[in-house]
Amino acid sequence: MPEPRLHIIHLSSALIWRGAEQQMIYLYEGLKARGAAQCFFCRAGGLLAAYCAAHDIPHVTYLRESGLNLGLAKALREYCRDKRPDFAHIHDPHAHNGWLLAVALGLNLPAIVHRRVDFPVKGNVLNRWKYNHPQVKAVVAVSDRVKQILSPVIKDKDRLSVLHDAVDIAKFRVLSNRHLLDKEFLVCKGKRKVACIAALVDHKDIPTYIRMVHYVVEVLNRKDFHFFIIGGGALEQDIREMIAAYRLGNFVTMTGRREDIPAVLQSLDYFIFTSKMEGFGSTILEVMAAGVPVIATKVGAAAEVLMHRKNAMLANIGDEVALGNALLDLANDEQLSNSITRQAGTDVATFSLDSYAEKMILLYRKIQSRRG
Repeated sequence: MPEPRLHIIHLSSALIWRGAEQQMIYLYEGLKARGAAQCFFCRAGGLLAAYCAAHDIPHVTYLRESGLNLGLAKALREYCRDKRPDFAHIHDPHAHNGWLLAVALGLNLPAIVHRRVDFPVKGNVLNRWKYNHPQVKAVVAVSDRVKQILSPVIKDKDRLSVLHDAVDIAKFRVLSNRHLLDKEFLVCKGKRKVACIAALVDHKDIPTYIRMVHYVVEVLNRKDFHFFIIGGGALEQDIREMIAAYRLGNFVTMTGRREDIPAVLQSLDYFIFTSKMEGFGSTILEVMAAGVPVIATKVGAAAEVLMHRKNAMLANIGDEVALGNALLDLANDEQLSNSITRQAGTDVATFSLDSYAEKMILLYRKIQSRRG
């Protein structure tokens, strides 16, 4: 007898679009292919809501009326009264608060909490209550590091599991326009192209990237590279001022946020990841799938997925000298660069969308069997 169709609602409070939102869409697509009914609850005016509207994805929008997300709580109660979903899959802390408020107002809906960031979790009474609420049936950490951070506040360790991010491998392996950046930015034509692709926020540590550029260009006297910073965020002006202070304007181009990342990756020779804190860092998987050599700090996915001189080059957090030397090692040793790229292409296959969706389905069914 076939198992009953799953009905999942995804809860998000984000207005912006980053890796977490892309992972939610990957999960939606994988679950949809397996017959699950789904609906997103997302902030009105946010990019996730806009994506859902543009792609005919079932969704409910809400206004965030307070820190407790009263708007989300109201929307949840109304939807669940009629549709009776099986689970709420909670994708961020503010959405977690909205679900808790709805439960306090009488909603009976079990939840899976997905923790995607490695910011410390205080072991106070509120957090212990949130993560150990009887209707929280599972807590999913995006990495072993995040699991370690969560573990002290989770009473039942069997509820806590790790599920790494996924990547649409085929999307990033399509060679579309190898010379895209050369055509768009004449300043980089004929040079090796290096990029950091990240939100311009503190934990991405773009200053270390700029110091690395200075080390390569001025200390090592290598003028045959051009460096890109791809992304937007609150620190954009600070980063521009730092580039000017180091007199790197002829060697660094800031592009802002772009929608054509698969094509951009095909134009790169090297990718550098400088984060000092990271839940996972799914951009690394995209770069591996695109066949671009990765140079990364030992944080998030880099610490768990990458192996130094095997499928990437690794450096300690904040070490611009090690990052710059790793770049030169790859640039000066084509055999090493090709070997790393080949191994990365093999290793990234374990992070496919199919595997991601299957593992989540197994978790949903495991929870159902416990309840049954």
